[in-house]
Amino acid sequence: MTIHNAIATLGLLASLIGLPGLAGAASGPGHEHDAHADHGQHVMGGAQASAADTDALRAIVAAIESGWETGSATPFRDNYVADADAYYVEGGGADVGLEHFVTHHVIPEGEVLADIELNLVPLSIDVRGDLAWLVASSEFRARVRSDDRLIHSTGFETIVFERVMGAWKVVHTHGSSRPVK
Repeated sequence: MTIHNAIATLGLLASLIGLPGLAGAASGPGHEHDAHADHGQHVMGGAQASAADTDALRAIVAAIESGWETGSATPFRDNYVADADAYYVEGGGADVGLEHFVTHHVIPEGEVLADIELNLVPLSIDVRGDLAWLVASSEFRARVRSDDRLIHSTGFETIVFERVMGAWKVVHTHGSSRPVK
């Protein structure tokens, strides 16, 4: 089964069991998305998707951008669930647990990269009770300190949130990007 067929199957199953947020995910084989196209923003979840919820999720995304750009662990420790089993997936690899993610990914990248710019543009936000997910286009730019090489990539990010004791926390992320040619 190709990835496109798997996505189409997921979309069909989602529509059959009443998950409209996933039902529209399948666009068919060969469908490409431009991370910088003006897709607008789509908020799903009906009455459950309050302005306070979506504003809180957008604020966390802004904090994540700041954390990457400054190499600071604080926005991650403040906004991610402190779970040793949480997965943060990117580039074919995964960090398991918040502390591993921060100490083996966020801080080291801040040390070896300069002029970091991360732009996450929410394309959709879905709130379902105490769970929410956000899909964003991403653009990342940085300079490698050791050789002044420039990095520029675009892609997409999915961020899954859970409301824990009244506050939204990131429980999982999955990013996919490719170099800009």
